[in-house]
Amino acid sequence: MAKDAPPFCKVFEGVVHYFLHDHHLRLEENILYDENKFCEACVMPIIEDEFYSCAECDFILHETCLKARPRIQHALHPHPLTLKATNNYVSSWCTACIRICGGFVYERPKHECYFKLDVSLTFCATLPYKVRYKNDEHFLTLSWGEERCEKYWCEECEDIVEELFYWCNDCCTILHTDCLLSESPYLKPGQVLKVGGKCIKFSPEVIFLGQFAVTV
Repeated sequence: MAKDAPPFCKVFEGVVHYFLHDHHLRLEENILYDENKFCEACVMPIIEDEFYSCAECDFILHETCLKARPRIQHALHPHPLTLKATNNYVSSWCTACIRICGGFVYERPKHECYFKLDVSLTFCATLPYKVRYKNDEHFLTLSWGEERCEKYWCEECEDIVEELFYWCNDCCTILHTDCLLSESPYLKPGQVLKVGGKCIKFSPEVIFLGQFAVTV
């Protein structure tokens, strides 16, 4: 691609061609939450707002992720980084957040140095602002402990909650971020993690502790 080329081009109204996918993507509006729909780029579930999907396969992108620049210059690395799509076999970690990258990553096109940056970090989204929890019908939002005068306890571990936590204002449901989010939130069901010559296939139970859902 040219240095400043856009990540997609318009085919006609509501249909685009994305540079990391072979088929055209169509603009759709998410009406009902489907726990099996995941964005290929950030690996967060498709919960609300508009998204782009492929009619010929399961490729889906949030509108925000569709607009992520193909090439960036990041403060953590001296060389330009190129956006790359991953496949079902995952063996890389984000150099910045040290998390497994199951979605798109920015990396060096050559093997001169190892540097991979999770595409989510370019949106300042290390923790999702809004989530869903299996025992609450409402969204939970990310909150800070000092916002509450009283002490609260986590719904899962029943320990006291301090600093960052997820909170439902309607039901007073509260959870630690670690109790709600798994250690590998950026892997999709069916992806295979390759570690030390061994392969581990991830299922929804492995990836999502507590059956949560996330929106970006």
